[in-house]
Amino acid sequence: MTPRHYPLIAMVVAALGCETGPTTETLPPPCVQSDTLTISDLVLEMETDLGTVRGVDLDDRASDAANRRGCYHEDWEDPDGSSVDNGFATLGPTIEAAYPMDPRSIFESDSLVLDVGGRGDGVCAAVSVTLGEGPRRTAEWNGSTLRAYHLGDVPLRLTLPEASSGTVVLRDAAVRITLTAEGRIATVVLSGAVEIDELVPVAADSTIGFDASLIRTTLEGVADLEPNERGLCTRISVAFDAATRT
Repeated sequence: MTPRHYPLIAMVVAALGCETGPTTETLPPPCVQSDTLTISDLVLEMETDLGTVRGVDLDDRASDAANRRGCYHEDWEDPDGSSVDNGFATLGPTIEAAYPMDPRSIFESDSLVLDVGGRGDGVCAAVSVTLGEGPRRTAEWNGSTLRAYHLGDVPLRLTLPEASSGTVVLRDAAVRITLTAEGRIATVVLSGAVEIDELVPVAADSTIGFDASLIRTTLEGVADLEPNERGLCTRISVAFDAATRT
């Protein structure tokens, strides 16, 4: 074969439509006509034995120790390898040492209803999600997981030993959802941010003896969202397992 045959070969290849590599198309999610989960219990996501934490990427940024927007806190790695925000997980050992309780159960919520619905036409190019009284949002799909953002605010009760419960708010809630092969809800991670200014007075209302200034210093040390004009983050990202609560 001589070089003069090359143009002919190129035309034959083009005519046959040969692929030069794998496609990167993300297929639509399984059809979800309607699936509803009532969340009546929340369990804080904490670090696994592998050093990973489940969560949601809330700020669309893979922060590291040199990133001012993330207050110089490195994002966690999720078990699936993605970068996620869950600054509160860092406090697990601190809470466990300070209070005689399981740190995963310090937040409670009234029953929330998570509703996931698709068009039901066999294509399901769009899946919408509603959490509680929040707005309905179109979820993102990456081939394995649905993520829906800006689902509104969720009131939470923070309960510590020898203290009265106080209310804080999970701001701008987001969910990360995996589906079964049939398109039903399999697992859910509920995520969002809590304000330091709301956490401090509630956490300080305890007879155990930790004053507000110490609590604020501890929380500011792990805050990773919403830096103020001084560059100090005013919110802490947090994530909950809501997968098996019915």
